[in-house]
Amino acid sequence: MNKIIVTLEDSDYILCKSAKEKIMDILPKGKTTIPSFIADYLGVSRRAALISLDALEKEGKLSSKMGTIKSKNTTSRCRIFKKI
Repeated sequence: MNKIIVTLEDSDYILCKSAKEKIMDILPKGKTTIPSFIADYLGVSRRAALISLDALEKEGKLSSKMGTIKSKNTTSRCRIFKKI
């Protein structure tokens, strides 16, 4: 006889968080980030990270502005996101 499963705890399913939920969990309030950092953390492309960040901004959870950032050998313009 087959076992009937009625709860997630009794099954092989795992609850997963969306990319937006993961971003909200890791980014402290008032701190800034860029899509490249989020892409590296989530293991996705910068474009995919930007889509999630943009959606969070439209929901009013993040704000963004264009800015210039400089690292060791490069300077680039990008959107800088801040958790509200």
